[in-house]
Amino acid sequence: MKKFIFVLLVFSYSTLANASDMKICKIVAERLEETLPIKVDRFTKVTKILCVPSTNKVVLAYIHEISAPIDILKSINFEREIKPSSLNFFCTDPAGQATLSAFDITKRFYTETGVYVGAYFVRKNECR
Repeated sequence: MKKFIFVLLVFSYSTLANASDMKICKIVAERLEETLPIKVDRFTKVTKILCVPSTNKVVLAYIHEISAPIDILKSINFEREIKPSSLNFFCTDPAGQATLSAFDITKRFYTETGVYVGAYFVRKNECR
């Protein structure tokens, strides 16, 4: 996790053009990938981090794998139930704020077998 904060602080303060942002994002994602998998809780782990081009800001995408029955996962409203804790981190932690200055964030969730179950975005304009 310390690598995560260091890399983001070093690379995400810049306000470069979108192409340069994509290059920076790829460097950040590659460094973060070295630490994977990252266990989030007893059911969830981050398995991949990648960059996605967008019309506004480059999107730093965190791919999560959740070990739980599909019927339970399908009943989760990720936007309402999971996003608030991510929003809190990215809006209040200095490393999170630096990340949102450079990139939009998406967190995508899949089962262990690769079935998509939900996602949400975190953007700087959502911080209060």
